[in-house]
Amino acid sequence: MPTLQLNRPQSSSLHALRPKLTQCFPWSRGVGKSFWERQLAQIQVRSHDGRDRPGALKPLRGIRIIWLMPSLKQFKKVHGGAFEEEINGDWAGLRGKLNHTDFRVEYPGGSWIQPFPAELYRSRFALGLRADAVVFDEMDDIDLSVYRTVVRPWFSEPWSLKMVFGGGTPRKGRHGLLWHLHSLGLDPDEPRYWTKHATYRDAPETVDREEVEEARKHDPPAIFRREWECDFDAAEGLVYGDVWDERFHVIGAPDCPHERPPDHFTEWAVCGDAGFATPGCLYLIGITGKGADAICWVLEEVYRAGETEDFWLGIAKKWADYDGLRGAPLYMDPQGASLAARIDASTRLHKADVNKSVEEGIRTVATLLKKHGTEEPTARLFVSPDCKNLIYEFGAYRRKSDPREQDRYLEQVVKKNDHGLDALRYFAHSHFPPEAIGGREFRSLDNRP
Repeated sequence: MPTLQLNRPQSSSLHALRPKLTQCFPWSRGVGKSFWERQLAQIQVRSHDGRDRPGALKPLRGIRIIWLMPSLKQFKKVHGGAFEEEINGDWAGLRGKLNHTDFRVEYPGGSWIQPFPAELYRSRFALGLRADAVVFDEMDDIDLSVYRTVVRPWFSEPWSLKMVFGGGTPRKGRHGLLWHLHSLGLDPDEPRYWTKHATYRDAPETVDREEVEEARKHDPPAIFRREWECDFDAAEGLVYGDVWDERFHVIGAPDCPHERPPDHFTEWAVCGDAGFATPGCLYLIGITGKGADAICWVLEEVYRAGETEDFWLGIAKKWADYDGLRGAPLYMDPQGASLAARIDASTRLHKADVNKSVEEGIRTVATLLKKHGTEEPTARLFVSPDCKNLIYEFGAYRRKSDPREQDRYLEQVVKKNDHGLDALRYFAHSHFPPEAIGGREFRSLDNRP
């Protein structure tokens, strides 16, 4: 084994190393996560190559390592040159043989390392793979569903070593794979997960502080926090990144109306977005106060794909039977006009006109989310923790990036992760006149030029 010069985060990872452990590296620029992932793969080959696997139903020697990245092209760009250099240099004693076409490395003792593009996750080949270890890089470029439905089954054999190593930049905030594994590592009741958050401050041996200060001075604040602080809350084109705070806006009280006195809310509303192939949704909203003092609570969520109008009509009828909802307005996606008409005719809810302006509606919702006060801040829009899809969308709804400049964002919003937010926008922008929400003064994105 070559003599490796490790910084503190890398040393901590090495000391924690063991079978059946998932290691997460939420490390900023300069800490050396890509280098360390390559070293971990070689360390595992050194430990297991040529060794028989006890308990295997058929002879199995060495260790099987899959290296998962969004595409093989990205693997070659990030790791290709260094990977080959290390195999033929520091780790030449392992006698790994590199195939330059698919970058698979095979070792004489039966071990192998296979880069695998996540873009092929639905292929039969992906579903048929089995592994002992999986290395991730840029975790947030890989959907959480791929990890749950494809990667975990790779460890299905009882004799698998079941090891995961992965890191990246928090491009999806608290809704990506990186945060998912990091949060499990922080949980003392999850002994199979290990994590260590690290920034340039933790690796003075490999980071030039002068360059960090240059980046701090010239990079947009959100980009600096994301890249150099590994800040999970740094917005990357998030539409509501400046105002949405899940720890503040998601609260459990007041509860749903059937569990509260009927006079707790002064107004009610229902809003929805039609869908069949894509999800449709309905939301029940309670409002306390009037006009400029009104505070909105998103209380209940139904979010489903493949449902008929009869299903949604049944949900609306159930809500319309709650005390106080007689005559409450229904703000429905204009494409769901047929459903809205049926609800209006069959329940005590009243179909209301909808203003569907996207940008103005976004500003209205953002203004309602905006915190006021310092010692005990408040806002005018809160969401029940039961509304899981809406909460997810707040953390995933983005603007389009400029194809000519990756870290610059345009006015246009990506038409994705927006079913619940569209419904909420229909309600907010149609229910409140401008003077009732402070003139809709919000302007989003702290990294827009």
